[in-house]
Amino acid sequence: MAIFYGVIVITSKPLKPCAHPMCPNLTIGTRCEKHSVDGKIDQASDQRYYDKYLRDKRSFKFYHSKEWRQTRAYVFGLSHGLCDQCRQWGVITPGNVIHHKVPLKRDYELRLDLKNLICLCNSCHNKIDHCKGKDA
Repeated sequence: MAIFYGVIVITSKPLKPCAHPMCPNLTIGTRCEKHSVDGKIDQASDQRYYDKYLRDKRSFKFYHSKEWRQTRAYVFGLSHGLCDQCRQWGVITPGNVIHHKVPLKRDYELRLDLKNLICLCNSCHNKIDHCKGKDA
């Protein structure tokens, strides 16, 4: 049982913070009543906030550069568009993410090194990022 906006709400889940940046309100879902008016508007404002204050400008510029697009296409072709991690396990899965083994934040000089790049499917990429942490 919790008091939520002056109303007693019985929930099986604990209340959690609103997903809107800098909002201190607690909610049952992902956003509080103040920020749940229109998901698209909230998502756009969240993206603008992230771009303005949190995004790494150097990485953003690199990932939109011609040299990255060309290198990404080359690595994708080397792996024949298949996930290298899944192929090691004998599973054929289309790859759609070119992953930096050593992240840009740790060593920016390795950003175009072919030995540092690997083609992965979303599932394998999420497992790697989850295990190591985003900036590890």
